[in-house]
Amino acid sequence: MGEHGHLNPNDFQGSDVERINQALQRAAGTGSRVVIPRRNLAADGARDIWLLDSAILVPGETVLDLDNCHLKLTDRCRDNMIRSANCGHGISEIEPVRGIHIRGVGNVLLEGADQPRATGDGGKTLGERTFGTDAGVAGESQTGDWRNIGILMAFVEDFSISNIRVKDAHCWGISLERCAHGTMRDIDFAATGTKTIGGAQKTILNQDGIDLRLGCHDILIDNVTGYSGDDMVALTAIPNPNSVAGGLGSTMVSGAVDRGDCLDDIRDVVVRNIRGYCAGGHHIVRFLNTSGARMYDIVLDGLVDTSPADMRCKAAVKIGDHNYGGGVAPQLRGRRGASGRHFSLHGERRHQPIGAHDPDRWLAAGLNHHQHHPPRCCRGCGDDCVRTGACARRDSHERSRLQRMTAQVGRPTTRSATAIGCHDHLQRPGTRRPTTH
Repeated sequence: MGEHGHLNPNDFQGSDVERINQALQRAAGTGSRVVIPRRNLAADGARDIWLLDSAILVPGETVLDLDNCHLKLTDRCRDNMIRSANCGHGISEIEPVRGIHIRGVGNVLLEGADQPRATGDGGKTLGERTFGTDAGVAGESQTGDWRNIGILMAFVEDFSISNIRVKDAHCWGISLERCAHGTMRDIDFAATGTKTIGGAQKTILNQDGIDLRLGCHDILIDNVTGYSGDDMVALTAIPNPNSVAGGLGSTMVSGAVDRGDCLDDIRDVVVRNIRGYCAGGHHIVRFLNTSGARMYDIVLDGLVDTSPADMRCKAAVKIGDHNYGGGVAPQLRGRRGASGRHFSLHGERRHQPIGAHDPDRWLAAGLNHHQHHPPRCCRGCGDDCVRTGACARRDSHERSRLQRMTAQVGRPTTRSATAIGCHDHLQRPGTRRPTTH
């Protein structure tokens, strides 16, 4: 036990990651923190870096403090930087856990390997589209997968990740699957989609910043900065009936099969204070809704594109993409915004946003979608109430939901803020109503 009542990996034996994981296992459920300090008192000599041959595995009910430390993947590692301990290779039944908190103190850096064994997502072939020293190696997977993600958590409730910098991740910097009631704030990314290896520039694909995957809800993402090789913040609801939890053929460790009953919808998410750009020329914020799992009640509050003068992103915000999962690509309607099956983009005046603090203005917009497929009211009061906005029960429901979502974030902090509301009450006939879970 450390002198201040916490556990220090320097008090354990083994490799750097073995000592960290021993401390985490000892601390789990005890109320003790694990603190990784700047100085690593390794058996082969003290140094100011912690080298990871495999993932740091964080159990439930654990606080991991990163105290001015530098964590770096070795060239031998084909694994995450940090992963919730309940998931991984061969774990087909993932037990939900609670209370994982990863907190940076001071200057904290998580860095990818100098020569990664694999990069990119599950759809990329090593050596052809994205770099990996495992390309052509017998017995090794020849595509990317969830092991390339920097910080990966699945089925975790009551969580937080704060004050860290992620540099040169092998795929997405942070990915959450079916996680809920958590916060990510003060996260900085540094990735360009390329890396100089052996004197030559190599391509590293899918270097997103933060990704929320299927089933994530009630999450705040606040103050994300830096630059990414791909989308800086992305919400991606893409089911795949052939994906298996614990397998190596997917970028989702928990599998991408839609569990049904709206359990894998992405909902009640606030994204605020995004200041950065996509060095790979993609998007800063992306909402990738598909015709399978739905996405709704999303707030984007404050986005600043900091791209250099000689660089341009494809878009600051993109909603939908017909290239993914039979995705729904919203159609533009002049200057009145974009609308689609699950999304409404509100606010046409550049410096006068529809802010998260004003749910009444949300209710007054976007009520006449689907002219070719009239919506029905999911409260059971008929079609007309949706088109006219006369349903008091719906208004009350939406107002209370938005107030609950935005109470924690307060008023917008930048005049260039934009709000995106994804209304679950606009349904085609025969679609299902979201359930509470």
